[in-house]
Amino acid sequence: MPEQVSEVRRKRLWTVTDFAVFMGISSRQARALLKRLDAETGGMLLLKSGGKKPEYTFFPAVLAKVKPEAFERIATIEERVSALESQVDGLRKDQRMIVAQTGQNSRDIIKLRTKFRAA
Repeated sequence: MPEQVSEVRRKRLWTVTDFAVFMGISSRQARALLKRLDAETGGMLLLKSGGKKPEYTFFPAVLAKVKPEAFERIATIEERVSALESQVDGLRKDQRMIVAQTGQNSRDIIKLRTKFRAA
């Protein structure tokens, strides 16, 4: 898949399928997204071929210029939640280690104080 994305990036003129590969979504979702973006840009984005089933092509540079946020990957909520859960688990682990080390440091300080007072 990464080699497909790098091949797509080299193209000057993209199809809906190219955009779908780049974004990692289905062609149907990509077509709907591109149509919506084309409507937002006043019809400046998509180039339509003639016929009953028109094929849509576009220049990715035009899309990057008018809607740079369109190139941000669409992350599902599940992916985002799992990433946040793993971050929170890591933070909890770090916090437990810090608490344990702080407790050990406090005990060591008390031992040192008693040694210095006794001496």
